[in-house]
Amino acid sequence: MKRPDRMTIRMLWATLLLAGAFCAGCGKDSEVFTADYQIKRLFGGDPKKSPKQLAAAAFNEKDPDIRRSGIEGLSQKSWALREPYLKYFSRLTDPRLEPDVTVRAVSVRTLGRAHATKYQEEINRALDDPSPVVRCDAATVLDEMPSDDVISRLRSLVIDVEEPIDVRAAAAKALRHYRTDEVYKTLLRALDDDDFTLRDAAHKSLVYMTGQDHGYSPERWAKSPDQVGKETLPEQVVRYKKRPWWDWMKITRESESVHPDAARREEEKKKRKWWKWGRK
Repeated sequence: MKRPDRMTIRMLWATLLLAGAFCAGCGKDSEVFTADYQIKRLFGGDPKKSPKQLAAAAFNEKDPDIRRSGIEGLSQKSWALREPYLKYFSRLTDPRLEPDVTVRAVSVRTLGRAHATKYQEEINRALDDPSPVVRCDAATVLDEMPSDDVISRLRSLVIDVEEPIDVRAAAAKALRHYRTDEVYKTLLRALDDDDFTLRDAAHKSLVYMTGQDHGYSPERWAKSPDQVGKETLPEQVVRYKKRPWWDWMKITRESESVHPDAARREEEKKKRKWWKWGRK
């Protein structure tokens, strides 16, 4: 019997892989049965849907899975991160209007991706969602969109031992933006938690807030043993390294200096237009 040549073997393997891709893709969407979809999927391509298909999926009232995938697809499109889509996404964060947890969660994330401050109230309300998945996503979004209205709620999430650890850690991370004594004490309390995930999140927030690193022991953050439980937020210290202005070739050693406004100036320098290089 003649042995098949290499090309024939490759064709057989391609046929088997294509058949497997068809079987794996069989679902509710008839598009997975098209050859174009399967070829792109087989070779690592992204068989993206058209804007019309994404919108139709996002507004699908019958199937939450299709609705969720549609919103996820729209969240990657800049034209969908504005009105009237954002208004629709904001409605889907309400458990009274959207019973599916995954749809509410992806809607919160999409509002955060759009940085939709117009719907800050809906994002804040998601911290009280019945599902910990949505609460965790809301806390994550609030780390990028801080709101003074949620400080007490974030603090309660951090110290609530009944909350899943992912929710508590996300809330601890979001608290880094609020420089108050109460937040400081909450994060120090979190350093005593049994779960390292929460301790690590609280530690990073403390370092971010203070510019200092005293480790993972709450006692080390107090100025004296008498202050344990009565700590007050210390003045922020920002450390950055600089070289002489003439050292554009970076031939000298960096010298470290401390200045409370250093972080702000460095951030402004990064955002400065290239033609304003001489501005101080």
